[in-house]
Amino acid sequence: MKRLLLLVLALVMLFSLAACDSGSGGESESEDETTAASGAEGSQVEATEPDVSTYTIKAGGLELKYPEKWKDKVTVDVTDDKAAFTCGKVNLFDILFNSEEGTVLGTVKKDDEYIVLTVVDYELKKADTDLAEMQTDLNVILNFLEADYDFTIGERLSEVDDSTFEIKTSVVTLQYPAKWQDKVTVKVEDDVVKFSDGDTPIFDLILKKSDKGYLLGTYKDTPIYVIDYPVESDDDMAMQADINVIIKYLQEDENFTIAS
Repeated sequence: MKRLLLLVLALVMLFSLAACDSGSGGESESEDETTAASGAEGSQVEATEPDVSTYTIKAGGLELKYPEKWKDKVTVDVTDDKAAFTCGKVNLFDILFNSEEGTVLGTVKKDDEYIVLTVVDYELKKADTDLAEMQTDLNVILNFLEADYDFTIGERLSEVDDSTFEIKTSVVTLQYPAKWQDKVTVKVEDDVVKFSDGDTPIFDLILKKSDKGYLLGTYKDTPIYVIDYPVESDDDMAMQADINVIIKYLQEDENFTIAS
């Protein structure tokens, strides 16, 4: 059975009064879905699967599913980066999309896009069983996100471009991060590969025995030396550090032996 995130809101309380006054629910039609109920043990729990009738709230490029029984009591105000859940004048919780605020609920990967969901919760100043349940039913939304999407609970993920482009030399084809392809100038000569940012030299790879630089390793019988240059900008330092990407791919080639 699925492992579910126990209440992010930390508002599991028992209350006694009646529910709040009316409000309008989410924007789209209702539907019956199966969700998982949360038990309690640590931050993750075993789930059973009772039937829960839900309706759909379109927000943040996603379809959030929330219990149908709250549709006429909970108002959901949706903007580009937030879905705010309220009951009358009582703030329940806000779900934020790709925000640095709030507690991380998790990340949805959708069509090569990463959508980070966080939550801002509100303290209930009025003892009310229904209000408390409306807050805890954030778990219903999480359960359906896990069922409907590629959803990683509790983590803030981001898209990392680890693609590379090829630099062909007389000795070996090098791989360098594609994110620099439009910024770096790579000049390939017979036995030297020069990397620069405009007029600023970044580093050279010398593909022969040399008394300059330091020995990186050997490809077949050809030594490869590196010459570093002083750089100041953050981008230039990052471009220089990304020689490690070249090294990484060289090490995957059985013909390369790194210097000890």
